Amino acid sequence: MDTTMKCSNCGREMGLAEFLTYAEAYFLKLIIPATVPFLIAALANEISNKTKGAVVDGQTRGVIDQSMSGLANNYSIACPHCKKIDWYPASGPRPEKLEESEDIVS
Repeated sequence: MDTTMKCSNCGREMGLAEFLTYAEAYFLKLIIPATVPFLIAALANEISNKTKGAVVDGQTRGVIDQSMSGLANNYSIACPHCKKIDWYPASGPRPEKLEESEDIVS
């Protein structure tokens, strides 16, 4: 099971451990200062033990990296290397970039 996601711009990988530091910092700063480290560790352990991925193209496609990349994009976690917000699951293919279309003037 793959637990990494990649930046679409520079290809830098972020693993589950590094991703959880962002979640931990967010919760420590805003919600429950005393209990967050214990909750995140328990949640990560529970998810990683029970998660099973579907086999796609001979690889096990994880649920964790799909959720991580979605949350990273939604909560605007920038890539530490290129400072862009564009993550995708490392277990899947790299998405194609959409061409920017020109505005149609009527």
